[in-house]
Amino acid sequence: MLNKVFIAEPLESSIDPPGTCLFDPPEQDETEEAIALKRHPKNHHIILRPQPTDSPLDPLNWSTLRKEAMFWTLLVGSVCTGVIGPIIVPAFPTVAAAFNEPVAKIAQLNGVLVLFEGVAGVIFTVTSAFWGRRHTYLLCTIFQFVGCIWGATAQSYGSMYGARVLMGMGMAACAVALGSTITDCFFSYELGVKVALWQVTYVAAVNVAPIISGIITTNLGWRYCFWVLAAFQGAVLIAVILLCPETKYKPRSLPIKPFSNLEAKRLEEQLEHKEKSSTFTSPEAATPLRVEEERLTFLSTLKFWGQRYDTESIWITIFRPVCVVFTPHIFWATIAYTLSFNWYVTTGAVYGQIYSGQYYDVSVKTNGYLAGVAPLIGTLASCLAFGPITDFSARWLSVKVHGTFEPEYRLVSLAPAIVFTAIGGFGWALTVGPEWHYLVSTSLAGFLFAGATLGLCSVVAYANSCYPSQGGDTFAIMLLIRSSFIFGATYYLNNWLLVNGVKQFFCVWTGIAIGVYALGLPVYIYGKRMRAACARSKILGWAAS
Repeated sequence: MLNKVFIAEPLESSIDPPGTCLFDPPEQDETEEAIALKRHPKNHHIILRPQPTDSPLDPLNWSTLRKEAMFWTLLVGSVCTGVIGPIIVPAFPTVAAAFNEPVAKIAQLNGVLVLFEGVAGVIFTVTSAFWGRRHTYLLCTIFQFVGCIWGATAQSYGSMYGARVLMGMGMAACAVALGSTITDCFFSYELGVKVALWQVTYVAAVNVAPIISGIITTNLGWRYCFWVLAAFQGAVLIAVILLCPETKYKPRSLPIKPFSNLEAKRLEEQLEHKEKSSTFTSPEAATPLRVEEERLTFLSTLKFWGQRYDTESIWITIFRPVCVVFTPHIFWATIAYTLSFNWYVTTGAVYGQIYSGQYYDVSVKTNGYLAGVAPLIGTLASCLAFGPITDFSARWLSVKVHGTFEPEYRLVSLAPAIVFTAIGGFGWALTVGPEWHYLVSTSLAGFLFAGATLGLCSVVAYANSCYPSQGGDTFAIMLLIRSSFIFGATYYLNNWLLVNGVKQFFCVWTGIAIGVYALGLPVYIYGKRMRAACARSKILGWAAS
């Protein structure tokens, strides 16, 4: 039976599906529990979530200067990571000529980049669960720095291939660790601005990179693109070493020191006025825990590894998110996420082929503008619109069912994603050719990227909302599946376009993407029932716990 917002309730009401919760529960300020909660030092009506501990090692208690220095360091690192993928997109024909290889093989350099981003993402997700996040940032920044120097000096296609493998591994930190680091250090009321800055700057970097690299390639050569990026990566590496301490925090306590008989007697006298339900069993049991932790010094922030944070088996840590991905609703979300992200790599692989060879003959510099401006506008617009759309729809739908939030509310923004994908994809397919100016098709690309971004954000938000405690792990496996698919796609994209033409190429990809997005409707209706059924499963229920 469907409820007021057309969601099918579980057949068994005894199971509370993961992800279902109150959207905005009212604060009970009059209760003793609420009064005891820590609040914003200036705006006392804001209750701090999550509640910080009293330890100076807790990242939530760090000074604003320390937190902001780390955030902006990682933000610049994220920008450099965003540049790596499209850095040679406008120069694909030029690089192909330098290595005496076809453009199709140069496009594979981006495929292997994405593949090893996914592989490294899974590896670093596991190591971060056990030993924290700092080593992830250090290793990934080193990989990017060395990879850029290697790419700038590569004298053969095989050497460049190896450099892109190393760069891809370095990109993993931004994908799997940065979001968790932000939530480690900032309270809920601060997250919106921080996450928005991260997403917008990353998206801007991805789309501005072809413009800048096209100019650099025209004036200095494509190798200088890697030299310039290596200089920035070197500066980021120094800043990460000095300004980015470990943010994963696990309180540590020392063994309890037993009271003497005299101290125990005094304690018993003090506890006599307590309620009878508060029983006193022994001096040792009544002794409060005393947490003695080292202070956060500059030298302590330079440690490469953190303490051991997770005591579970490494195999459980690896296979639990794998099981979650193969639940029906998350499996669909993974396919939708893969096809959404696929547009970024697919179009990058064929821009040079379309506009600097097969249909038009524009310069590398002009190709950079074509590959960057319209996608930048479309992506930024959808990034800025997604938050208000999804928050408004979630709040409005929650009100209809007495304040209950369902992860399926995040799928509402798939409706405009379908519209923009259809306009951009089919429009692009029909407006490439000698009878059309190249600005027409590249302008329509902005609509395609707007739809792809809305689709990507929708399904990732949905997956994270379904399993909030497993969000980072689940995303790492989704990242690996996405990367594997795109790596394989780069082996046939350019030849497909060459043989069958741009019309079939874009119409097929657009049709598949719209079809998968349309499956979001039955997932919206029956997603809650799927989550409840998976929670009852011995295997899938364990994985999502």
